[in-house]
Formats: sequence, C-alpha cells, structure tokens
Amino acid sequence: MPKTAVCIDDRALEPTWESDPAVGRLVSAAKSAAGLNILILFGQDPLACDTPQGFAMRLRYPVDQVQDALESLHAGGVLSVSEGQASGPRACYWLPAGGGLPTAVRRLFEAYMTGPRERGALVRAVGPQRVPA
Repeated sequence: MPKTAVCIDDRALEPTWESDPAVGRLVSAAKSAAGLNILILFGQDPLACDTPQGFAMRLRYPVDQVQDALESLHAGGVLSVSEGQASGPRACYWLPAGGGLPTAVRRLFEAYMTGPRERGALVRAVGPQRVPA
C-alpha cells in the first residue's frame, strides 16, 4: 500500500519552549546569539565557570560580544559573577545551583537540540544576529 504524505501547517505547531516560563525568561535574558550560545554551553556543562575571554574561545565569538552577553545574563539574574570583579575581562561567570536555573537551562538545551524548527525559533527569539568574526 503506498504511503501518502501528510502536510502540517507549521504555524499551528507551537515551539515547546514558549510554553515554559522559566525557559522564556532565559531566552529574554540572552538577548543575542552569543547569549543563547552561552546558555547552550551551560546546558552541556552546568558547572562551567570562566572569564569572558574563556567563553569567547570556547564559543568562537568576539570577546566584546561575549562580555555583553555575560553582563546581560548576569543583570537578568541568570548568571553569577565573581566578587570583586563584577564586570570586565577578569570576572568569572557561572550558573548558580539554586533557584531551578540548571533545570531551566537544561530544558532550553533540550529544546535547542530537538531539531531545526525549535532551534530556528530560539535563534529568532533572541533578536538580530551578529555573526562571529
């Protein structure tokens, strides 16, 4: 028996992350592709702790874009920063263990890895993209 193709209107399918307020908060705090990629990195390694230069090397983004993204994530209450170095190139940033953040970041990571449709929706949600140099 021949198989028939079923056409589904993509507009009727809601991205799963949009119905998760904690993930939506992360996406709002990310504000850029660099911010989104930092969160994806924490989804893979929730114990990561690094400087803006270190994250820039890992993600292959310019340091200034990573610095802006880290500061935005810190201002949004997503990341913690080392005492005495609240900003700048020597500050260390990490994902705090409390408040359900690691779980929300993991859900964001899983949504990103679901497939190109979810990934594209997340990338569009963080706004205009600046491509790494």
